[in-house]
Amino acid sequence: MGAIVIDVARGAVKMAVTKAAGADYVMDASDDITELVRALGGADVVFDPVGGAPFNAALRATNREGRVIVIGIASGEIPQILTNYLLVKNITVIGFYWGGYLKFNP
Repeated sequence: MGAIVIDVARGAVKMAVTKAAGADYVMDASDDITELVRALGGADVVFDPVGGAPFNAALRATNREGRVIVIGIASGEIPQILTNYLLVKNITVIGFYWGGYLKFNP
């Protein structure tokens, strides 16, 4: 499909796993995700299973007309979406809860 995959993981072991699984770029969650992703050209599509601060960083690094798909909140912190990012950059945020989806559309 031509996608460049940028993965964010916590720690060397998890980073090695995602690199071995085929990620083009892997960065540590403790790094400045926003600036690193922007340096790579920004993100057109973000899959966020974590929420919290990583969500906010990914949202800031999302390109104009990009899509952010929220698939979980593993951090336990539900992010508050600043709508000015959505308006200025025409970003779409989509929530997708697989377990809930299967209940009404098996």
